[in-house]
Amino acid sequence: MNSIISTILTYSMIIGITALYIGNFLLKGFFWKFLKVKFSGGQNLLVKIKEVNRDYYRVGKIIDGDLLYSISGKDQKRIKIPKDKVVLYKSIGITWIDVDSETNGICTVDYSAVSGYDAEKFNDLYLRALYKPKIDDNQKKLLMIMIAVAIVLLVICLVNIVNISDQLGNIQGQLSNMKGSVVGGNTI
Repeated sequence: MNSIISTILTYSMIIGITALYIGNFLLKGFFWKFLKVKFSGGQNLLVKIKEVNRDYYRVGKIIDGDLLYSISGKDQKRIKIPKDKVVLYKSIGITWIDVDSETNGICTVDYSAVSGYDAEKFNDLYLRALYKPKIDDNQKKLLMIMIAVAIVLLVICLVNIVNISDQLGNIQGQLSNMKGSVVGGNTI
């Protein structure tokens, strides 16, 4: 009898865990995010990100009137929440907010988008522009190209001079060999 109960418990645990993972796959990760928001005690809210092809879900927080959520581990988005429009709603026991990924704005309850400003995104652009390497003016670039061409031509000339001196040495050796030979019946 004891082995029957342990077998039933083992099979039910395997079926239950498999069902949870299949459900999580079919719901695109919604289940674990829902549980995280549900057990946060109202500190977190579920962000429904609307794209053209599909919707996906992230856990977010409201900090100082801004919605803060992360798309991946490092990429955080910050969007200002308008005070004059209703954007938060409750469904299945948790607080939700809808975000349109194309306009980077928050959708109101009637699904009209409110434009957003992503401070993190524009801060990164500002820092990239601030610390970009300075581009030399065209005269410096032209001077560097001319110096490089002059060095290449100098190397080619030196190689040719070495080749010419080797050929002159060969000709001199041949003339010295011909010195003792007969030319026109007379010896030189």
